[in-house]
Amino acid sequence: MILFRRAMLVLAWALIAVSLHAAPGSLRLSPDYEISNRIDLNQGDPAKYFRIVIPEDVFQVKITLRNAQADLDLYLYDDFGDRFYYSEEPRYNEEIILNRLSRPGIYTGEYELEVVYQLARPPVIDGSIAESIDFSIYMEYLRVPPAAEIDMGRSYRRTLSPDNAGIDMLVFDVPRGSDQIRVDIFDSIADMDFALNPGERFVEPYSALFPATSFMANENGVFDVSGISDSRYYLMVLPGTYEDREIPYSVRVSTDPSPNESLFISPEIPRNPQGMRRNLLSTVEISTAAGGGSGCIISPDGYILTNHHVIVDEQGGIAETIAIGFTFDERRPSSEVFLAEPVLWDEDRDLAILRIATGFYGQALPEDLSFPYFLLGDVDDLELGEELIFIGYPNVGGLGSKATITLTRGTLSGFEDLGRGVMIKTDGEINYGNSGGAAITADYRLIGVPTQLNPDSGGKLAYIHSIDMIPDGWLESIGLK
Repeated sequence: MILFRRAMLVLAWALIAVSLHAAPGSLRLSPDYEISNRIDLNQGDPAKYFRIVIPEDVFQVKITLRNAQADLDLYLYDDFGDRFYYSEEPRYNEEIILNRLSRPGIYTGEYELEVVYQLARPPVIDGSIAESIDFSIYMEYLRVPPAAEIDMGRSYRRTLSPDNAGIDMLVFDVPRGSDQIRVDIFDSIADMDFALNPGERFVEPYSALFPATSFMANENGVFDVSGISDSRYYLMVLPGTYEDREIPYSVRVSTDPSPNESLFISPEIPRNPQGMRRNLLSTVEISTAAGGGSGCIISPDGYILTNHHVIVDEQGGIAETIAIGFTFDERRPSSEVFLAEPVLWDEDRDLAILRIATGFYGQALPEDLSFPYFLLGDVDDLELGEELIFIGYPNVGGLGSKATITLTRGTLSGFEDLGRGVMIKTDGEINYGNSGGAAITADYRLIGVPTQLNPDSGGKLAYIHSIDMIPDGWLESIGLK
């Protein structure tokens, strides 16, 4: 919806930007109390302003517009008078949900909310041109839940609940003289993070002494506490992004820096799976601290073909930890059960080969372990118009922070010879997160990995790095030729 301001609003915007308190007569919103109000369209500024105070123990705030008679919009200003969040949906009753993790996020302090009608013409209400618009506004706080006591050395099954702002607060005592604390978050269907702080309960995760964030569901860390006199520690567990659903997870804290053997998982990977089942098992999810994507197993001993950009860290180097997730149930996100090490990579070609090296906690792999894998196709045999199948973990393929495995289909739409191999064009549905995943033919032969979209083209054309672009010698070095 294209929104227009009346000419006389220009001055009002300028005044608002100068100071949070520029709008006279602001009402203070109180939590769990609905305020009814009215916008007078005959005034120069068709808006109403409300003051909001976020206390120290509030983790999330939800502001809901109710009973609006026309399309009103919401704008939120910080204590510098800067507009930092808005809701301009084409609906009458809008809402804003912000917490300490959202981008942007809330902090302790004061804000101002503007409820405004900003269309060029007044609305028609009950068959007449309106001179005013009635509405009500309602605000809810979600506070940090009380801390639950846990014992060191024991595993606990817990649940993150939207009723508690999607976070869990735990507290435990560390024996005097302990030098290290190990925290393990595991067995979750979401991207999990945590924050650990000695001495006192906290609300801001990033203010904690020991934060731990990555794009993994299995989050862990070992922290040096030898110089800390406090023996009581608070642990906040939370998803990487807020999710409006219950998320079961498990947690264990210990003074032993080594992972407990109870965490080790020996997954039963089906031997000789056939048909589409083999393709799904051969397509893995790759997760690092900075991001991730998809990958394709191309040999029974666990070599994986993917894109170079899937395994880089925030500085552009190769990620220190590369987790490999397998899908054993297509209805659930992948299970992070292995770690991989980089073997070969080429930034210019945006290709890399990894090898599954250990279990997720560094434990040795079973000697008889054999992985399902893709057979490689022949790019020279491809023809325009034939069907292609894409398998991966696109971001849009999940309702939460981790996607389930996703299969889409498309047409081989064209070729482009880059001199060092052929790029394949397709009209298939490919999204961010598909990078490094499988592009296969109707007879299940791997012919490349989806690599990039072309959003500036005005269409949805996507590109696949064909296996023809793999540098000379790579396949020979891992025993495939």
